[in-house]
Amino acid sequence: MKKIILNSLIVTLMGLTQQAMAMTALDDEALSAVDAQALLNLENAYDSSQGINFHKLSIEALMELNINIKTLQLGCGGTNNSIGNTNGCDIDISNLALSGLNTSLDDKGNPVFSGDRANTSASVSNPFVEFAIKNGGSASTREVVGFRLGADKIVGLLTMGTDNIENPNDGLKSFSGYMKMAQTTGESVTKAGTFGIANDEKISGNLKALGQTRTFTSKPGADGHTGITVPSMRVDFTMPETVVTGQRLKSATVSNIVLLLLRFH
Repeated sequence: MKKIILNSLIVTLMGLTQQAMAMTALDDEALSAVDAQALLNLENAYDSSQGINFHKLSIEALMELNINIKTLQLGCGGTNNSIGNTNGCDIDISNLALSGLNTSLDDKGNPVFSGDRANTSASVSNPFVEFAIKNGGSASTREVVGFRLGADKIVGLLTMGTDNIENPNDGLKSFSGYMKMAQTTGESVTKAGTFGIANDEKISGNLKALGQTRTFTSKPGADGHTGITVPSMRVDFTMPETVVTGQRLKSATVSNIVLLLLRFH
């Protein structure tokens, strides 16, 4: 009797489970009342002026990333070797790191973290990968002419290189492609010093006194010539928008980037 009751209960539960899992068709009115969001989205666009199709695959999610790459090399060898760099790479970056934001700055403007920087993570909202494909109508002529990685919003610190010197040996060593740096502002603090004591630091000018104008020139190194003391000053500056483009560039017409700190918004 117990076995019969137990078997009946199992059959009943199986029937209820199947009914609960069954899919029910919804009409347009019912669908309009449902809110949902896909994890993966695929968008396609076409640029008729270039004849290029853009295929963008995005993830609707908030991700936290902490990346430390000793050496990143892309596009090594290949047809670009014809420009004279036999063992070169299109992209060559050493000590590339992406982390969370710093908590403060030291007296030299370097970021300071409350703990270890490697324990912090950048916040990445809706990351995506996008491919640019030319001649997409035929598989035999289809060509991937470019791709990009990005996100709708990134908050974090991206650094390239660790040599904080005038002529670094690491960081961005080789670059191919198109890079656009937005206009930015900042400030710098000069070091106090003395001007006018070296032979190439002569000071000349006009002196007006007693109705006469006289021209004078300092004599660095002579007795009594101690130069001019220049105090430490804060200097505000604006860096204009800069575009760097080319193949396997080793340098560009912008200031040397030793440690690139970017805050993404």
